Parts: sequence; structure tokens; C-alpha cells
Amino acid sequence: MLDGGGDHLKAAVASGNVDTARNIVTFTGGFGSSVNGDLLDYDKRMDQIRQDADDMSERYGHGGKSAAVTWMGYDAPQSVDVLRTGKAEAGAGKLAPFLQGLDASREGDPARQVALGHSYGSTTTGIALRHAGADAAIFAGSPGIDTGNITDLKVPPGQSYVLKNDGDPVATSGWFGKDPVDMPGVHHMSTDRSYPADGPPLDATTGHSSVDQYLRPGTTSQHNIAAVVADTPAQLTLQDQPGFEYRMPGGR
Repeated sequence: MLDGGGDHLKAAVASGNVDTARNIVTFTGGFGSSVNGDLLDYDKRMDQIRQDADDMSERYGHGGKSAAVTWMGYDAPQSVDVLRTGKAEAGAGKLAPFLQGLDASREGDPARQVALGHSYGSTTTGIALRHAGADAAIFAGSPGIDTGNITDLKVPPGQSYVLKNDGDPVATSGWFGKDPVDMPGVHHMSTDRSYPADGPPLDATTGHSSVDQYLRPGTTSQHNIAAVVADTPAQLTLQDQPGFEYRMPGGR
């Protein structure tokens, strides 16, 4: 889907079949992102996450397939407007009905939806999730989600996650509210080097980039995103606050 309205070209590109997939992850990029400059790289990374989620689901989960959507349906900030929430609020007004539409198109067979936002896109995603529900949310390199209380979002308890790299100045900025890492009820997923029991070591990620860091294949960060999409919590590497116990949906 392409749209030339607003300040910049808009697009939403899917990898996998959104009409039949059991899981759908929708990715929203942040500051400086554009269709011309970033869509191909975003789509490549999201397609790999989809493939990895399918592999995890087959090996450790319910076996259901996933689909990934790269959503570039808003005018992401390109300049000093990144310091204000105006474009996030406007973008959330478009992202929320998009997420609702994914369910509506399924005719009574809704998918499990995961909303993933990076940087300013995490702020946009957080605001959108006050109006449209998701089954899980992931905030990567987040400057804040415009609330200090995760219960303001229409996400089930225990299904919100955050990724924060060492050396990421945006994720420590607090521009748009409390750091999600410090919010009760949000799982802090590791981005450090890790050693899965049944696979090669996974690299650490640093800095703020999405394509080169948070979404990069072969990293703990990307592995964790795929595990959330696949709904295989045993594959997650967490750095949760003391006493925060993971509970599967439905109290299992």
C-alpha cells in the first residue's frame, strides 16, 4: 500500500500472509525514517524476524505462521519536531485504526497482534495503544511512550516489553516520559551477548540504530523480538526487575 498524502510518501508493506497468519507484528520506525530512504531495509529486517518467528513457533511453540508489516503511514519527524509529540500523536491517530483494521479484515478470526516501535516510533506506538489493543507490545530504543503507567495501554498484563542498548542516548533521554525499563509491568529484554542452549552465540547490540542494531539478525535483541512474535516465552532472555515473574497469558 502506497499513499502520497501529507508531507512524505506513506507505505505499509507486509511479509507473509496477514489474512491467515496466526501472529502479526507491525513495525513503526522513528526519527528521520522515510519510504525512499528506509523501506527496503526495514522490510528486509522484518521479513527475517518473520522467518525466525516461524522457525521458533515450529520448534518450540504452536506451529502457527507469522506475518510482518512495515508501517510507514505517518509523517515521521525529520528535524527539531522530534522534540515534540505532535507527529507521534498524529501518527497514532493513523496507526490505531490500521491495527484495528488488521483484525476487522479477518472476519471473526483475529490474529495475535504484536506492535513494535523503535525510537520516536515507540512513542507513536505507545500513544496508538491507548486506543487500539494489541496482544503484545515491544518498545526499542524508546525516549518514552508518553505515559508513566503501562496500564494506560490496551495490552494484556505482562505482555509489554522493552529493549535498551548500551550507548543508546535516545533510550536514556526521557524526552517523552518515564523510561519503559523502569515502568512496573514491562519486561526488560536483554540486548547483551547471550548463549542459547541449542544454537550459536548471539551478539550484543549497542547504540540507537534499528536496522544496524536492534533489528540485526544474529543478535540477542533480534532473537528476543522474534520470540515475542512467535509467542515462545521460554526463548526470551530477560533482565527483569527483581521479583517480576513472567506469567503466560491466561495465568498458565
